Amino acid sequence: MKETYSVLLCSGRLKSQLQPEALSDVAGPDANKVVGLIQSFYPSSEWMDGGLRNSKHECTLSSQEYVHELRSGISEDKLLNCLESLRVSLTSNPVSWVNNFGHEGLGLLLDVLERLLDKKQQENIDKKNQHKLIQCLKAFMNNKYGLQRILGDERSLLLLARAIDPKQTNMMTEIVKILSAVCIIGEENILDKILAAMTIAAERNNKERFAPIVEGLENHEAQQLQVACMQLINALVTSPDDLDFRIHLRNEFLRCGLKKILPELKETEELDIQLKVFNENKEEDSIELSHRLDDIRAEMEYPFYRCLACACSREGARCGSRV
Repeated sequence: MKETYSVLLCSGRLKSQLQPEALSDVAGPDANKVVGLIQSFYPSSEWMDGGLRNSKHECTLSSQEYVHELRSGISEDKLLNCLESLRVSLTSNPVSWVNNFGHEGLGLLLDVLERLLDKKQQENIDKKNQHKLIQCLKAFMNNKYGLQRILGDERSLLLLARAIDPKQTNMMTEIVKILSAVCIIGEENILDKILAAMTIAAERNNKERFAPIVEGLENHEAQQLQVACMQLINALVTSPDDLDFRIHLRNEFLRCGLKKILPELKETEELDIQLKVFNENKEEDSIELSHRLDDIRAEMEYPFYRCLACACSREGARCGSRV
């Protein structure tokens, strides 16, 4: 995997409150970079005392009470309040609290998200609840245990891919950031899982799998979404070690409309970083491909010249014998 961690998610300086050792089992020697990636999901003003805090809410329910609420089938309006409270609890309580919730809670969150995504007619409250669910999942994965659970659950990736909606710019921005981070810090085959999830989600909507990402990049009114989409494109395209696969993914994005969009993008500081990463890696792959073709050409020409030399040698020997 190419080392583009520091620019893919524009993580900036690492926050000192979160200890890299907490993520070492997930990310190995790159734990420091992982910390920056995960913490970059949140505004720096929200970091206090080693975690996220929200002074407007008080966390009053236990982890099991949230599990009970999610299991009870509460109304959509009450669900919205429950999810907002849960988001705050997930970001302000100790990791042990998150662990207790996660044993059953993650599955329940995914159940609710799947139910909302399956609704044929989605009301405004449904979209709000989907966004809150994404925020809860994002908060849930802000520790080693949560990361491992998200990375180990293929349904998580599929539902995240299904929830990508260019019309819901704020929610989509958070989803593609999550997928970018997961792509970078996940296990060796995480790219295949993400691509499979995006493929299945696209087939449900009869679209090309990268179409929603390119569509999000077209939204000039949502600059953060544009940056996040380019982050995900870079994360996906630079992940494979195999040159052919990198070229395949990049060309798939270009055919899907990225080639037309790139010249039209209004450059900002953050977006310019992502565009630079994309172009530099494209150039590096072009050089590597050129070297490979040169090697193939040389291998093909070498037997010809060797045969020609042998033929000349034999002809010279015959001429000498005649003399």
